[in-house]
Amino acid sequence: MSEAARTSPSQALTRHSRGPGWIWAVPIAALGIVAWLLVRLLAEGGTNVTIMFPDAHNVSPDNTEVHYRGMKIGHVTDVSLTKDGSAVRVTANIQETGAEKLLTTGTVFWLQGATPSLGSPASLGAVISGPTIVMEAGPGTATRQFNGLVHTPLPDNHGSAVLFTVAFDGPVGELSPGEVVKVRGFPVGEVEEIGFRYDASTGKIETPVKLALYPELFHIHRAPSSDNGLAFRAALGRLVEEGLRARLDRDPPLVGSYRVALEMVSGAPPASIRMVNGMPEIPSASGGGLDAIVTQVKNVPIEQIGQHVLAVAKHLDTVVSSPALQDSVDQLDASLRQIREVAQSVGPKVDKLVQSLHQTAGQLEQTAQRADKTLGGAESQGGMTQTLHEIKEAAQSVRSLADYLEQHPESILSGKPKG
Repeated sequence: MSEAARTSPSQALTRHSRGPGWIWAVPIAALGIVAWLLVRLLAEGGTNVTIMFPDAHNVSPDNTEVHYRGMKIGHVTDVSLTKDGSAVRVTANIQETGAEKLLTTGTVFWLQGATPSLGSPASLGAVISGPTIVMEAGPGTATRQFNGLVHTPLPDNHGSAVLFTVAFDGPVGELSPGEVVKVRGFPVGEVEEIGFRYDASTGKIETPVKLALYPELFHIHRAPSSDNGLAFRAALGRLVEEGLRARLDRDPPLVGSYRVALEMVSGAPPASIRMVNGMPEIPSASGGGLDAIVTQVKNVPIEQIGQHVLAVAKHLDTVVSSPALQDSVDQLDASLRQIREVAQSVGPKVDKLVQSLHQTAGQLEQTAQRADKTLGGAESQGGMTQTLHEIKEAAQSVRSLADYLEQHPESILSGKPKG
């Protein structure tokens, strides 16, 4: 047997590949992914900006969009903590052509839906898809670094703030810094700080709220002073004397998030702005709207009303069970029974009486007819004419009485009605 014939089949099928082998597929795929990402990055282009937020509020890369005037202009590409962990750094890529010129020091980025509320229907979509970063353009020099807000920003050119404090009795802890303060629905300031402390000397819990109000947003006309801040303090002091109060209210009522509103309260007790811990304090009032109705319902003395109802029910039970009332009922029942017995006894007699009257009327008519025939005509008999006439009228009267009793048998008891 030759050497080639002694070679095993497995040895004969073995081939040595000159290629790199399957082990090189992994690094090749990795290089392909990197190349694809690079191409995608180059294709996207755009401008990267960094926005600092106090909290991420579910902002996520490639899922959170950036909007300007209701139009998508970019998206978030990265979310990370700052080195000291005090804030969240959000990197967004602005892709819309021409939008980069709006990236100035006066431009503001804020989160729509950071705290979804029924008072803002546009924020409710964030419950499912997360919040949206909204850009509000403003003047200034070009920049790529921004401090983001978690609430709707105040109108531009609101100037410097004047600080006030308010002491509320309600759930102040549900407020958040940056919440807009409104007068008749118009923004005039924002919540700057929320305090909580216990006064050991008085034993009371204090929850002061610091408000930043902006004189420019009050649009004071014909002010006696050229100093806008001074004119604003004077105007606010006058409004407080006329009934202006700070209220902790909900928008929408009962189910919405808490907010601070400055409202004129009818019948408010006299008050003025006073200094508390070196800061002017605006007097407060209990919540208005449906919250006020709920408060009134809570103040209704339901327990006292219940006791009065029980007392009335007990009195009625005493009256109903009294012997005097039972005796009156027994007497009334006896009287009704007697009337029923009389009616039952009189009923058959009325029928007999009616029959007898009909018979009498018939007999009188027959008598008058026979007499008339016997005499051969009443015209020649002088006085008999009047007699026959009276007999006929008597018969007619008896028949009329019989007909009436037949139709109204109760007249035997009550008599004939007048009229």
